[in-house]
Amino acid sequence: MVEISQEFIVPDDMEVLEAIGEWPEVDDEGVHRIVCHGEDGDSLFVSYSPIEKSVRVRWDKSNGDQLLDLFREGATRLTVASDRQEAHLAAEYHVGDSVGILNIQTAPRFAVRDHLLLT
Repeated sequence: MVEISQEFIVPDDMEVLEAIGEWPEVDDEGVHRIVCHGEDGDSLFVSYSPIEKSVRVRWDKSNGDQLLDLFREGATRLTVASDRQEAHLAAEYHVGDSVGILNIQTAPRFAVRDHLLLT
């Protein structure tokens, strides 16, 4: 059993809208879902649960093929940021002896980078 004791700090919905241009939809279980559409027809789906302290990112190609489906638990902080050149979300997580950061770029094109380190 994995012990996860830290709080998951997330941005408010307005911060997400201002940074990446998408308003998170929230379901009955408190899961926030964001859908970003790329210029080439690809779709990037990001969801996060403050209650379960989890983040998921799924990248679907325009032809329907799934390029990526990544799920992480133990999230401690989710941030959003943008500037003139790019927009992204970054999820920090800590589980057991591991810490990491999942960086999800939404503009100008999609990119996902995941780093996991042992402490």
